[in-house]
Amino acid sequence: MSIYKNKIESHFYEKNQFLQPDYSLDRLVLDTHIPRHILSAFINREYGMNFREFLNRKKVEFIIVNYDKPEWK
Repeated sequence: MSIYKNKIESHFYEKNQFLQPDYSLDRLVLDTHIPRHILSAFINREYGMNFREFLNRKKVEFIIVNYDKPEWK
């Protein structure tokens, strides 16, 4: 697993900032300290989607994982 993938995945799983409605690629750049052009190209190449699609996928995954938790009832 590449260093970028580790950084991105751990950021998404450890913090839920991506759930904020205004979360952006620029915010992920600040959070991960990965240059914007590298981060954007990496997401496109590694995940086969643009940042918006990637972000929406992460949100859906979060809902699926947490759906059955009692505090979500």
